[in-house]
Amino acid sequence: MDPYFAEFIPLTAEMKSTPHLHPGYEFLYLLEGRLEVRHAEQQCTLEEGDAAYFDAGAPHSYQCAGSRPARAIIVTMHQAPLPLPLRAARTAQPSADA
Repeated sequence: MDPYFAEFIPLTAEMKSTPHLHPGYEFLYLLEGRLEVRHAEQQCTLEEGDAAYFDAGAPHSYQCAGSRPARAIIVTMHQAPLPLPLRAARTAQPSADA
């Protein structure tokens, strides 16, 4: 897991948020402000105290939805690699002499 503090400033007309994606999951808790969250084809606006949890493998982005910066705690949880198949260890066969 990678926790971090994020601050989203209000964007100007020339600026826009760019969707990104990465393996694993993401948890976001909004401390202050309003934040627009886009995940795949869905969109919602979070208010102070709201939280979101989603699959980070789908394109997602954030954008401040108010005149004040939005501040959040974000925790990314990386998906563990798939386990490799285990192979049975060959054991020595008892010899006929034993």
